Amino acid sequence: MCGIFGYFSPPGGQADASACARATALMAHRGPDADGQWQSADGVVFLGHRRLSIIDLSSAANQPMLSPSGKVLVYNGEIYNFRELRAELESLGQSFSTSSDTEVLLLALEQWGPEALPKLRGMFSLVLWDPATDRALLARDPFGIKPLYLWQGPKGELAAASEIKAFYALPGFTPELDRQTLPEFLRFRSLSGQRTLLKDVSKLPPASYAWHRPGQALKPVCYWEITQNLDPELGCAGLEANTNRFVELFRQTVQAHLIADVPVGTQFSGGVDSSLVSAMARRDLGAALAGFFCRVDDPACDESPYASAIAQALGMRVHQDELTSGVLFSELLDQLTWHQDEPLTHPNSVGIFLLSRLAKGQVKVLLSGETADEIFAGYDAHRRLLAFARLAGVPRAFLAPAQTVCGLSSRLRSVALLLAEYRGQDLDTLTLTRRQHLDGPSLEALLGQGASEASLASRRAELARHTGADPLTRFQLYDLAVYLPPIMERQDKMSMAASIETRVPFADVQVGRFALSLPPEQRATVKRGKVILKEALTRYVPPSMVDRRKAGFGIPLAAWLDSPGGRQRRKALAGSRSALAPYLNRAALRPLLEGPRDAAQADALWSLIALEAWGRLFLSREAVLAAPRAVEL
Repeated sequence: MCGIFGYFSPPGGQADASACARATALMAHRGPDADGQWQSADGVVFLGHRRLSIIDLSSAANQPMLSPSGKVLVYNGEIYNFRELRAELESLGQSFSTSSDTEVLLLALEQWGPEALPKLRGMFSLVLWDPATDRALLARDPFGIKPLYLWQGPKGELAAASEIKAFYALPGFTPELDRQTLPEFLRFRSLSGQRTLLKDVSKLPPASYAWHRPGQALKPVCYWEITQNLDPELGCAGLEANTNRFVELFRQTVQAHLIADVPVGTQFSGGVDSSLVSAMARRDLGAALAGFFCRVDDPACDESPYASAIAQALGMRVHQDELTSGVLFSELLDQLTWHQDEPLTHPNSVGIFLLSRLAKGQVKVLLSGETADEIFAGYDAHRRLLAFARLAGVPRAFLAPAQTVCGLSSRLRSVALLLAEYRGQDLDTLTLTRRQHLDGPSLEALLGQGASEASLASRRAELARHTGADPLTRFQLYDLAVYLPPIMERQDKMSMAASIETRVPFADVQVGRFALSLPPEQRATVKRGKVILKEALTRYVPPSMVDRRKAGFGIPLAAWLDSPGGRQRRKALAGSRSALAPYLNRAALRPLLEGPRDAAQADALWSLIALEAWGRLFLSREAVLAAPRAVEL
């Protein structure tokens, strides 16, 4: 895993080599092992690279890397099937001078062009310059594990980088908030599609590539869809047969993700996802794994007893750090906002950094269980929406009486809450708003009339793309497009802040297609999520350790916001010097700052605190450029 940077001058212009070198240096944490730079003879193109050495540790594998025909590659990620691709390329007459996956990727692009991308199993973002055609190829992996940001300058210049902060070193870059993004961000703490909070800064979408020629606009092309070539046999097979198939497929996938010339460990929580990854690596593949875990300093959120029990069952040693309110609201919040480039959308992002920092010095690579919830339907929201889909056939006249008799037992009270949430709403509205952190009326009070509908427009269009799928698959495809990308960005940035590579075995093209080929009930039912994963895990640990309520690395946010650090952050929001002061209705903001009274208010407050911390840094070019001297992690 590395940091990449590319700069392409406008017609008649030249790259400022010193500014581009500074841009690359701003990502030194992503690649402390080597620094590489290349500039075209005419000065028009600059490519920079910071390397974290994982496969082929020799200097021969450093980047930028040149092909025999003169193409130049900078790339961030890992290609897990590089050995198979190398053999295929050798049979076509290609020869190699390193044992790196970088050279395999370069010669695959030389041989096949963009048609090489669907052949890759791995995570990547890349920039390939071809001097023969005077154009650049930019691409991202299917699940968007590796980020690639783009800045289109006022003169027609283009810059691409692993992190937004690199653009702040460029003379023509002036950060400006895109106010049109505020409604969606404040409602959901993330943006769908290619937009960021900054004007003229966007993201290349996952599973896409684009050609760039000086003076021409980028037009991303999708090269992979998870629903392509689904396996009809899986849709007709029983749970046991499909579990057998999954165990074999995932064992091979985890084995590929263990390929490294450096030590490998796991992000270990004791949950189903990280436990299954660890179990296969430890039991089936004999890997000497260490686990790294961050406990939350609150009895209701502390998962360490589960993590310890499963680690003991697997014969693993787990190293542990602790997230407290004091840590969350310390200067670390600002430092990690600098690393994130965007607001810390999840408070537990800090926990991912803490366990990554703990791992540094012991391993260079961590395997993560991310993406399992999205492709195997593991969230409570998936099960609730399945329940809502069933309720769609219940006459509305029945719903109100049903709620009046639900004080008889806890089970009936749960039904009452479900009915109260449903209230006969249409399924699309429930899907769109199920992950909101501010409701529509609150948003309109803060930002003005029309903000509620503006916050939903992009997401509504995404949901409409999947009208033909069954309810569960439709929810999942929406999640993969809208919810997963910021999760991947968080994982990437928080681990790279500690110079640790995170690998995500569940975010694999073959595993993803397997999951979506399953009958929906083998992914989730109203009562049980991640059905097939839990069946698989029971082959490694006792069933009693498998079927427990998902905690999801929770944080007692309402209580912590009332701690000294939390009160200080709320005070900063209320001040006239707040970075958000020009954009929000202060009268509507005041009631939110009094409390927090409940979890919903705490959620809304965190959105504002995270955005405030980001605004103080990233709306000031000088603040971003000065920050590295203070960020000693």
